[in-house]
Amino acid sequence: MRLMVPLVAAAVAGSLSAASLVVPALAQTVRAQTVLAQAVLAQTTTAPATPAAASPASAQADVGELLFEAKHFKNTAPDAKIRYTFRREAADPAKLMPSFSDEIDFRLEPGSTPDNRNVIVTLFKGENHRPAGPFDDVSFNPIAILTLEFDVGNLSKLLHANPRYLKNAMRKAMRENPTITPIKIKLAGKDVDATQILIKPFADDRDNRDRLGPFLNTTYTFVISDAVPGSIYSIKIDTPDTSKPDAKPVLLEELKYAEN
Repeated sequence: MRLMVPLVAAAVAGSLSAASLVVPALAQTVRAQTVLAQAVLAQTTTAPATPAAASPASAQADVGELLFEAKHFKNTAPDAKIRYTFRREAADPAKLMPSFSDEIDFRLEPGSTPDNRNVIVTLFKGENHRPAGPFDDVSFNPIAILTLEFDVGNLSKLLHANPRYLKNAMRKAMRENPTITPIKIKLAGKDVDATQILIKPFADDRDNRDRLGPFLNTTYTFVISDAVPGSIYSIKIDTPDTSKPDAKPVLLEELKYAEN
């Protein structure tokens, strides 16, 4: 894969999104949102993880199913509100765009089936606000798609990279090299079962080592649990500074479910 190619048009075959490459033009209709999920899921199938590497709930599931096709709202009330905290910390804001902390709010409405929801999104507030959604009659939680679209949009600008390259690298890592681990998380003061999914999309791209720089080592960590409303507990995107011991990350983005 070559990174040094021009930016391309929004709709690219096999991309993470069938809509625009940036969050403001995310799909607005049921059909477009269904295509969106299917596009993310496409070609992410990987062999089932061994019992030692996956929790019982995820042992037979691939990463695409866990993140983009599961019935994430099956244990969430049809009229629930879900809030996520988001923080972005850049070591050099002048080069990497500003650091900020904000929130993302979901308001759910009943869908056409017991497991489906209409999701009304408030993506950040004040000067950080971006239009997104709504996502109509979906069973999956769109927070992963929103987070990855935001990340791809920023990375394509920072690296002057083709978004298709970035999305293909993520899809390949989900399909071929995920690390799936059972963990415990704290929820309402109790330890509950969760599954952690870790990928390093650019780690093997030696051809573009110089262009990627520190982003060669970027790690994406997803944590999901049926005990969490909406199932997705956190998403962390960490680009470490490997040039200095104990240095702060070059860039850290972290989204986390906020208990009410």
